[in-house]
Amino acid sequence: MTKNITVSAIFSVISVLLFSSQMFIPFLGMAFSFLAVIPLYFIFKMAGKRYFYMSIISTFVIILFLNDPFGWIFYGLILLPATVSVIEKRAIFQIICFSLIELGSLFLYKVFFVVDGRIYELMANLWFLIGLTFYLILHFSYKRIFNFSYFLWKKNYDNNN
Repeated sequence: MTKNITVSAIFSVISVLLFSSQMFIPFLGMAFSFLAVIPLYFIFKMAGKRYFYMSIISTFVIILFLNDPFGWIFYGLILLPATVSVIEKRAIFQIICFSLIELGSLFLYKVFFVVDGRIYELMANLWFLIGLTFYLILHFSYKRIFNFSYFLWKKNYDNNN
């Protein structure tokens, strides 16, 4: 139990640091923020589903304190649901995660486009497709990234022991 708590705490902090890097590393930080959920997958693999969900809650609360509202929406309504949709295989979780990503896409659309204009009218019709694209791209890319990173982790771990 102590090992699971330690593993989840260490990887949760790594996840928060990776996501918060978007604030202090200009362009590369955004790429790091997409990869911030990989440590959460390691928590799932090494400590179990219970610690995975506890880490999701704790990282989201810490990100609420450290980031701006855009970061809250991006992490809580786009990145975390995509991660949970890869972990959970049941259809109800897939539907809930897709709905949350659509909600995040709508919130980002409402936050970014305040002024009326041609772009506003165009985005009024496209925010749903953008959310669908986010879901599909993140779901399938996270599935591959998680498997590849865990393969590298196990390969390195087996060689060292």
